[in-house]
Amino acid sequence: MTRLNKKEAHLVIAAIRILENRDKMPPTPGDMADLLNVSESSVRLQLNILSDLGIVCLVESAFEVHVEIDSPGHARGPYRYSSKWN
Repeated sequence: MTRLNKKEAHLVIAAIRILENRDKMPPTPGDMADLLNVSESSVRLQLNILSDLGIVCLVESAFEVHVEIDSPGHARGPYRYSSKWN
């Protein structure tokens, strides 16, 4: 299983925020890979880990996949956010 350290996780989340702000729409894994100068498959692996933890949400449509930061009140998976974040 691929591991993701805290620094890498923060970098992926920062890329989502930067691209959302710049482009006014949720980024695709390809957009993120271009910004981070890494392979798209590497970004997808990291996003899958963050999705399993309930931190991001991969939204699939008929034409593309884009990434959104999951809201704390809707955390899924084995980890839940503290009530202080709600």
